[in-house]
Amino acid sequence: EYYFGNNPSCLLRSISQLSASEGTLVMKDSAIEAQSSPFMSSENEWFVCLIRKKEAKKKYVPFDLSKEEDRAKLRGAWIRINNYPSIEYQITSMNEAYVFCGGLREGINPGLLSARYEFLDGSPCGRLVEE
Repeated sequence: EYYFGNNPSCLLRSISQLSASEGTLVMKDSAIEAQSSPFMSSENEWFVCLIRKKEAKKKYVPFDLSKEEDRAKLRGAWIRINNYPSIEYQITSMNEAYVFCGGLREGINPGLLSARYEFLDGSPCGRLVEE
């Protein structure tokens, strides 16, 4: 998503109204044309100014084991200690406080799971939230 306008004032007004314009903008190929309005929207409108909308920050928080959707994500999942790919564990059971893995004597609480473990694809063992 982008904010765009025909001059800096229009662009700033668009930003202040918090209405990001949607669509695809492409640069013109011709250097001569680029002197006037270098950005073209998918609706064939031309714009001089363009600012990309700030993307939401992605953050992982510990799973909430009292929520079924979080438990479903973990049920039977394979995990490993961060950056230590040689030993893998499968989550075999859980309660509202801990997940239990085959090969480990003690349960892992969601905070420790998020901080020290990752799924086999390298993603953190936490729930993705966007700010």
